[in-house]
Amino acid sequence: MEEELTLLGGEDQEKVFQAMFALKKRGKDAVDPLVALLEDHEQSPTLRARIIDTLALIPRVDVQPQLIAALEDPDVEVRIHAIGALSEIGDGKALPALEKLSQNDGGILVIGGTQYIAVQDELNEAIRLIRERGYSS
Repeated sequence: MEEELTLLGGEDQEKVFQAMFALKKRGKDAVDPLVALLEDHEQSPTLRARIIDTLALIPRVDVQPQLIAALEDPDVEVRIHAIGALSEIGDGKALPALEKLSQNDGGILVIGGTQYIAVQDELNEAIRLIRERGYSS
């Protein structure tokens, strides 16, 4: 598993995706090492964002508490990935944290100098999707 965790932080996108899906196949065994890296703020925001995406791929594990905690990360990239993951797998338990963040997060992620992702836009979409699934706060 150490190799997959190392590849997850690499530059080769193909190897990053291979590592993500190898970790997904490991299932619950991969969760604790991934969460430990996610909570280590010495790690790069990009690695922590990839960890969030990987955790969201693992079936039959409840990582919602870790994703909700990641909404408070100081890095906008990590927060945006947590919002996206919660919009996919979150339920009503995620709504209060998403709604709270929507009251004060004006973060913007700049990608390649030409693309922008606003935290508010991602939050609004996540809240809408979770509510459409019949959940409320």
